[in-house]
Amino acid sequence: MNTRRDFIKTGLLAGMALAPFSKAFGSNKQYRFDPDWPGKDSPHVKSRGIDADSFGKIYVAGDKKHPVMMYSPEGKYLGSWDKGPLPSPHGLRINNDLVWVTDLKRHQALQFTLEGKLLKTLGKKKKKGDAPDRFNRPTDFAFSKSGDIYISDGYKNTRVVCYGPDHKVKKIWGSKGDGKSEFDLVHAIAIGADDRVYVADRENLRVQIFDLDGKYLTEWNHVGKPYGLFTTADSKIFICGINPDTKRLGVLLLDLSGKIITEFGNVGEGPGEFLMAHSIYVDETGRVYIADGKIGRVQRFLPVN
Repeated sequence: MNTRRDFIKTGLLAGMALAPFSKAFGSNKQYRFDPDWPGKDSPHVKSRGIDADSFGKIYVAGDKKHPVMMYSPEGKYLGSWDKGPLPSPHGLRINNDLVWVTDLKRHQALQFTLEGKLLKTLGKKKKKGDAPDRFNRPTDFAFSKSGDIYISDGYKNTRVVCYGPDHKVKKIWGSKGDGKSEFDLVHAIAIGADDRVYVADRENLRVQIFDLDGKYLTEWNHVGKPYGLFTTADSKIFICGINPDTKRLGVLLLDLSGKIITEFGNVGEGPGEFLMAHSIYVDETGRVYIADGKIGRVQRFLPVN
């Protein structure tokens, strides 16, 4: 796909109606904003990474005072982890009920229990660099079926680092640039049901796609500026981000060939709107959760058909 299309279309629906600017492409798939999730007791904290454990509890990377916030499946705010080793949490993923968080100031990837007990760190604390055992503001995680850990690294190193299940570096690929296998801010990473690695090459306005060994396969140049990625078991991928031409924010749903199925979202501070659609999680029923990195909130959207 060589032509860029608008990321979010205009429309008139909001609130309890269809999500603002909901648009379907050969599909009747649409979403509506859920005003009842989360509850009113939710704190206003800049929200970055988001995921859920096997019990349906939602975890959100916040700030130094609220490093990881938790919500019940019904949206009740359950509190946050105590202040500790996360001065600047960013990406958050849960794998086998272990919580992985990247921290931009520590330049590390950290593994915790669901209760917030630190188990493992990758990288050297507050020692940024581009050596195999160093990060420079890492951003996100993806996990392969074989147990490999892929880390997008990130704001400065513009590369992907793959660790084996033994937590030793297996492979590294990527460098600064706009060519194949080159990046300009690697902001998110995901592995699809097709075992391909999807990398949000944010400032190059594309998603690059690789095999599990880091071999370049193809890229999508029609997805705006991608911030967050989430792949589903039924061979779909959600992308949240912004169209830099129109400044519209929102969510794209695509199949793994890159065909857009639907899109929704709009810029603003009202219900169902975003100032920074930073990260995305989709539960098994298809409900979409968006962490907003500027407003300081998480919003949920429900499929309506």
